[in-house]
Amino acid sequence: LGGLVRGATGFGGAMVMILPLASIYAMPQAIAISILLELFGPLLLLRSAFRQVYDKAHTYRLLHKFVLWSVLGLPIGLFAQGILDTNVVGLIASFVIAFIALAMLVGAQRLLPRVSNNVSRGLGLACGSLIALTGIGGPVAASYFMNAINEPRLVRSMMHLYATVMSIATITLMLGVGFVGKELFPPLALGLPVYIIATSAGQHLTGFISPNRLRQFILLFILASSGFFLLRFLPVELV
Repeated sequence: LGGLVRGATGFGGAMVMILPLASIYAMPQAIAISILLELFGPLLLLRSAFRQVYDKAHTYRLLHKFVLWSVLGLPIGLFAQGILDTNVVGLIASFVIAFIALAMLVGAQRLLPRVSNNVSRGLGLACGSLIALTGIGGPVAASYFMNAINEPRLVRSMMHLYATVMSIATITLMLGVGFVGKELFPPLALGLPVYIIATSAGQHLTGFISPNRLRQFILLFILASSGFFLLRFLPVELV
């Protein structure tokens, strides 16, 4: 399901995967597995995405600035993940996912400020921090790009490139500071072939289903599942 969502929209795969993975593995491992799937899943789509984005100067300039500040935000999120309890990180991830899904359902992403250097710096830094802390951040970037460009196919291509670069940067940092290790490889080997096939299939879904209807269904599913996992991560005495 995460692969289908990622292929159809260019983002959102982690929103589907991260909480179920966090109920099986520790939060750092869940984030790392999700990030690695996000990295390798869309490999078949990168060539066309690169060509679409780099055909237009304003799109790659916007992407470059946003990626730079997102990478600079990664150490902030990783530091927070290191000092917070795993269940607290899970709660934060549940809240972030529910908030983003609800905001996108009601169209609140249109309230994001117009593109500027300062906004790209601030939102990029926030997205990088969120990715390192919770594994989530792409939908905020996608909403910002959509406000700037308003071409869904081009934004999807930008997000394929953004997610690839951020996945490489995040997993490199996590491995470098010892947050994760060889325990990632067995679940990754099991999940990766399915994710690659699903991502490729998701790319073609918009040819059969209205993009807006598909987007609404995906967001409703994500909102419902985040509510379930919110209860999962609450302290027992509060449930």
